[in-house]
Amino acid sequence: MVRRYAHRLANFLDTLEVWAAQPVMLALMRFGLPYGEAETIAVAVTLLVR
Repeated sequence: MVRRYAHRLANFLDTLEVWAAQPVMLALMRFGLPYGEAETIAVAVTLLVR
């Protein structure tokens, strides 16, 4: 699932000023991911970036 949206997610992450899970999760949900998967990926991304 992550590979499918990796390019769009990378473009979105380039625009972030504040690294929080919620904006990432909402963007993933706009891309079409279900809530649970979007939340898991968003938390993982923010943990890796910090």
